[in-house]
Amino acid sequence: MLTRFEPLSQWLLFNVILALTPVIFILLAVWMFDLNTRWFRVLKGGELYVFSTTLAATSISTRLFEIRPVTDAVAVSMGALFVVMFSSTGLFALSAYTQLQPRPLSDRVLWRIGGTSMGCAVAASVLSYIISM
Repeated sequence: MLTRFEPLSQWLLFNVILALTPVIFILLAVWMFDLNTRWFRVLKGGELYVFSTTLAATSISTRLFEIRPVTDAVAVSMGALFVVMFSSTGLFALSAYTQLQPRPLSDRVLWRIGGTSMGCAVAASVLSYIISM
């Protein structure tokens, strides 16, 4: 018998937690080896941008080829997910460009990269769940 939260827990496990395993391992390594770093320095590689783009693209393609009807809420969520997907892709390119610069990045720039990547990841996760239901 399916419980009320079983679809959500399955979706979270397979679409979010397992997909974020590399970031989780990086954070565990920082904690285990007591590395003196800030959270935004861990996310400077743009991993969450890649996660957001991948989750959005997979969710959109899965929903587009299903037989179920598309409600207004799903259609709006899919449009917003397209925006998140293209934004996170562009921000990843910008993040990669800034890291290729010869001078080191300031904490302010790294904080912006980390913050926007987390925002994209949260938005992609919420919108992907909405269109998957």
